Amino acid sequence: MDAFKKHLKLVIGIAVLILVSVGFFFYHKASNLENDSMRHWTSASIERRSAAVKILTGTEDNNGLMVKCLDKVSSLPNSADMTVRDAASLCFMGIQLKDNI
Repeated sequence: MDAFKKHLKLVIGIAVLILVSVGFFFYHKASNLENDSMRHWTSASIERRSAAVKILTGTEDNNGLMVKCLDKVSSLPNSADMTVRDAASLCFMGIQLKDNI
């Protein structure tokens, strides 16, 4: 009976370690909004969106306008497969063109 209890504890310990490592992997994978698809943009909080825009553009100028532009791009049909980085590049170039005209 003692051998059974030891094996049961070993199996439970290994299962817990596997579950914790899988959870850790998915947590870190989901935390990078800049390289994610636009499908995850709409579900992110406004703070994560603003932080992603600051990282992608390297500036805080027109941050609100960039977030609104990316919100608009995410609402377009077939935009779920586009990455946030590509959409931000399009929006950033459009804002630069608008400022120069």
